[in-house]
Amino acid sequence: MCNRIKIKILAILIITLLIATQFLAQSQSFLITKYSTDNGLPDNRVNDIAQDSLGRIWVAMASGIAMYDGYEWIKIGKKNGVPEIEYIKIKIDEKGVMWFLPKDIYKQKLVYCVKNNWKYLQFPEEVIVKSNHCNTFEIRYNLDKPEIFISLINVGILKYYDGIWSTVKTNDGLICDTISGFINLQE
Repeated sequence: MCNRIKIKILAILIITLLIATQFLAQSQSFLITKYSTDNGLPDNRVNDIAQDSLGRIWVAMASGIAMYDGYEWIKIGKKNGVPEIEYIKIKIDEKGVMWFLPKDIYKQKLVYCVKNNWKYLQFPEEVIVKSNHCNTFEIRYNLDKPEIFISLINVGILKYYDGIWSTVKTNDGLICDTISGFINLQE
């Protein structure tokens, strides 16, 4: 009887060791680094973060746009033709185009980057006649052309398609003139 107990105890110990080594073999360790202005981040006021297909980290900050290539932070600004203003959102669309939404669109531009070429769409002054803060935006493609929807606080939706800006407001059938987010049902 003692041999049976010893065999059971030995079997339990072996099974426990096998399970423990299995867990140890599957565990991973992660390196966490906090970035700030102390170690290269251009601004501590980060509004949004995105990662592109090359693994680079992009940040929308209160003072502009920055990119981390795995080694250093690079500020994107005037030398790239990009306004150094506050950006609140980043979107990387289905074609890999990166879009950067400014907080206030009055006399500003919607900045985007296609294959490392910086471009922009000027917001229309006839539609945006005063300071308007944005909540969010969404980009989808319609007939291979970008269709952009931007939510403006108390103004409704600003829409861009095929070179034309337009607005959608409550008098056009929108339930409310402040939109908190969009859902892209095409994805």
